[in-house]
Amino acid sequence: MRSQVTVNPDQKLYVIPCGDGYTCFGFDNAQRHTLKILAAVVSQERGNLKDLDHPSVFSGIEAHPLNFTASDYGQISGYEKYLQACQLWTSKFSNLTYFDPFTSPEVQRVLELYRHSRKPVRIFMGDTETGRDWMEENDVVGTIGRSSGSMKVPLLVPKGENGGCAILTACVLRIIDATTLKEVYVHPKYQAPDLSVQPDTSVRKYTFRVDRDDQVQARFRTREQAYGYVAFMLGAAVNTRSLH
Repeated sequence: MRSQVTVNPDQKLYVIPCGDGYTCFGFDNAQRHTLKILAAVVSQERGNLKDLDHPSVFSGIEAHPLNFTASDYGQISGYEKYLQACQLWTSKFSNLTYFDPFTSPEVQRVLELYRHSRKPVRIFMGDTETGRDWMEENDVVGTIGRSSGSMKVPLLVPKGENGGCAILTACVLRIIDATTLKEVYVHPKYQAPDLSVQPDTSVRKYTFRVDRDDQVQARFRTREQAYGYVAFMLGAAVNTRSLH
């Protein structure tokens, strides 16, 4: 492993051979995932598998041989500890859903609830530090599934599909029930985007635009499409067929 994986200290990345090319994994990700898994191990040993992102769960991992210390950060030893931690998860918790570090416990609860119910949801992604919505319009509606393998991550599965994309669960700002349009989770800092529909003649055939904070967000051929887009982005509708 040491002879194959290299480090890029400038970009804080492990560079890993993958097929005919390379893939990368961040130093921060290696540290966060390793510590989260160790927290799960320690919590299980104490008989209390609790919120794995609460600071208190990390108090018992200092003596663990896989504890990710400052001296491991940016070193091959850190990547090796990450891989060994993943093996620990596989041996102890492979039946559980694996969430990104720093995923809200409430987001975890809601996603698991909808995974079991198979009811569709609409997910809003964004910056959890500021509450700003990223205005994602693709891969945001579907049922909650789960990947195969030993570390089963949540997937958003579009209607009619058997699989879907992994959810960046640590970046979820809001979740609504796609059937009832009822809000089932909202981040304390969530900011609904300030959207307005304006007539626009600057682009041929696109006679209306939607602005966000006085900046052009999207253009549309009809007023109905523009207002449909606004309704979708604000969670008042989940039909994406006529957005553009």
